[in-house]
Amino acid sequence: MIKKPKILITDSAHGTNPASAVMAGFDVISIPSDQNGNTDLEALKAAINDDLAGLMITQPKHTWII
Repeated sequence: MIKKPKILITDSAHGTNPASAVMAGFDVISIPSDQNGNTDLEALKAAINDDLAGLMITQPKHTWII
């Protein structure tokens, strides 16, 4: 059985990024930011597995977390 490919996307990404991934057929896994607004590296490491097809990391500051 073919599993749906997964893509990891940071929660700081613009909403169109995960929406586009879903439209392309991916199962989107959101990676949270830490208290400083940076990608939570422990959550990222924990989400990596054999079903992973890709990773989208963005670090925008449109949320005003500086």
